[in-house]
Amino acid sequence: MKNKHLILIFSLLLALFAIVSCADSQPNEHETINVIFKSNDTKKGTVKGNPEQVLEKGQKTDWVIADAEDGFEFKGWSDGVTDIKRENEIFRSDTEITAIFELPSSELPLLSFTMESGNEVTSKTEYTPITLSISNTDKEYCFEEISGDLRGRGNATWKMAKKSYRLKLGKKMNLLGQGRGEAKDWILLANHCDQTLLRNYIAFYLANQLDGFEYASSASFVEVMINGDYKGVYLLCEQVEVQESRVNIQVDPSKLDTGYLIELDQYADDDAGATEGITFFRAGGQMYTVKSDASEEQINFIQDFISKTDKAIRGGSKAEIEALIDLDSCIDMYLLQEFMLNIDVGWSSFFMYKKPDGGKLFFGPVWDLDLAAGNDKRLFDGGHEGIYVADGGGLGYTQESQWFISLMKQHWFEEMVLARWDEVKHYFEEISSVAEKTANSMKIAIDRNFEKWNIFGSRINQEPDSVVFLSNYRQHSKHLYKWLDNRYTWLDNYFQNQ
Repeated sequence: MKNKHLILIFSLLLALFAIVSCADSQPNEHETINVIFKSNDTKKGTVKGNPEQVLEKGQKTDWVIADAEDGFEFKGWSDGVTDIKRENEIFRSDTEITAIFELPSSELPLLSFTMESGNEVTSKTEYTPITLSISNTDKEYCFEEISGDLRGRGNATWKMAKKSYRLKLGKKMNLLGQGRGEAKDWILLANHCDQTLLRNYIAFYLANQLDGFEYASSASFVEVMINGDYKGVYLLCEQVEVQESRVNIQVDPSKLDTGYLIELDQYADDDAGATEGITFFRAGGQMYTVKSDASEEQINFIQDFISKTDKAIRGGSKAEIEALIDLDSCIDMYLLQEFMLNIDVGWSSFFMYKKPDGGKLFFGPVWDLDLAAGNDKRLFDGGHEGIYVADGGGLGYTQESQWFISLMKQHWFEEMVLARWDEVKHYFEEISSVAEKTANSMKIAIDRNFEKWNIFGSRINQEPDSVVFLSNYRQHSKHLYKWLDNRYTWLDNYFQNQ
């Protein structure tokens, strides 16, 4: 009897198991699953269409598309699918799939900044704390989360959409190994009104070839991101400052005849707090700023020195001029500025430094030539012919250099210029090849920059019509190469006939 009960119980359990198994094997037509398509980083790209779908089992998915932001590209989905668009797929269970967006492969180092909020620096006077990571370059120059501060920079360029920046690191470093030594202060030039991105680079390149300059900034092209937002191609260069590895002069706050780094700067009285005799001074009808802390007595001293130099240059005496200025750096500066046809040679961003203890005035470092080399309609309508730095071109602009105009009227100075040209002209002859080689080495990055900043066919600053007319980067770069070649040929013929 007992065995019969056990057999009955066992039979009932088997029947119950069979019923449950059968129920599980039958599809529940009302059961739903969730299929989610998402981005790995919404600053790099998003999923368009219907990214969060609730489906009946067996129901096909609606369409979705992986849409990359400017400067980024779609690499594929996390489940291995590579098509940018997906639709009509069937999933058996809840599924989450990620669209992967990244920067395309690039030839340039990537500087990635992170700050607490926003993706743009909003002040050129107040620093914003940041961390900086450097990647896509030689391992020894890659870093993660370097502390520092970032602010905007520039005068007219600060008002442009693509901003330039000044970077102050928390500790001295030689970024990308490009400088002569470690430093905290670096500059990222946007070059937004130069649609080749090359003019400042070739100016720095030429300055580094001409040994009349004791110091010229190094320059490396990089790409920049802030809080994941792609900013474009920038020129990383050195801040113009007094330092052993830059403008190497001794500055002693207790001495009057100490070292002075000064800038000819007609914007000197524009900044808030600008005070004549404290932040800037006037000499020879021009404004100058002292690029380091100086007492009122020191400002008066360097003002008197520049006034004396101005008087000597306008007087034309070789002995008096040579006693006050370094002629080698002066002549190399003239040749570079004349070759590049820089309209602002007598206006701003023109640096000089006086050495201490009776030292002379040296010219340099070279700075800010993005409007040069045919990129300014005010100067010969962007053409390659003409002399401007030596005589103002007969145009009457306030940006002309009275010093170079006065010097080039002196036969002894002109002879020195012509002799120096014959010594160094091969550097100018080859500069278009240097520019072309440089552009060819960063084609991917250039394309990405102008996807972000689609400015072809527009006037950003003072570009002549012949430049505004150009509709793509290839046309812009070829226009510059031809301009440089033609400028060299014209200027060489002009000098040979003097």
